[in-house]
Amino acid sequence: MQWTARFDEPIRLGTGKALRTLRDAADHITALPRQVAELEHWQDAVACLIAAAEGKGPIITARIGVLRALSAERAPPERLAH
Repeated sequence: MQWTARFDEPIRLGTGKALRTLRDAADHITALPRQVAELEHWQDAVACLIAAAEGKGPIITARIGVLRALSAERAPPERLAH
């Protein structure tokens, strides 16, 4: 695999932007404020992206990792505490 590998379905962001490749997702994460990007859910997403880019994991797992991180960011704070 490579960083140019495409997701089966783009990940749509609320901004109207879409993440179509592993590189798009990685760029999105690296553009986050440092303290946000260092949160566990984003670090898990990064690990999935790296595994997929290195051919050690499926792209769908990377996509799910990014979707979960995005979902965690949108979750009410009390939900994250449990």
